[in-house]
Amino acid sequence: RKEELSDLFFIDGRNFFTILEPGLTNVFKYLLPQSVLFYLINEEIFKRIIVKSIVGVRMRRTFDRAFHVCARNYNINSYILPHSTIYSDKKMIHSMGHFRYITGVFVWNEIQKNAIINDPFSNVKNIYITGSPLFSKTKRKG
Repeated sequence: RKEELSDLFFIDGRNFFTILEPGLTNVFKYLLPQSVLFYLINEEIFKRIIVKSIVGVRMRRTFDRAFHVCARNYNINSYILPHSTIYSDKKMIHSMGHFRYITGVFVWNEIQKNAIINDPFSNVKNIYITGSPLFSKTKRKG
């Protein structure tokens, strides 16, 4: 069906399909089959083991998203504890993945919380400020 797709991406006398073809091939040859495989694996786990909640570290990878979507479909609470900084710049939060369809996120600080709240593609309601796992919280004197 490459001809049909090529026609869709023929705009103003230019064929953009040649630019997009490697990415589209990747999606249909690798990404979608992997997503289905990971979902089915998680579904089998949830059928065999009673799980009340899961905690992941990111939302941008195929495995992680399949795990969280499957948990949601089985009414299992699904949380994220990011393993790195969440950038406050809207352009950079895309590299972390959007926080969608999960129960909650454990963030390091108010800046990370606001980055998620202000991301138009994230819809998580429960955001908990827990501090950084890298640094101990010290009390201020006075």
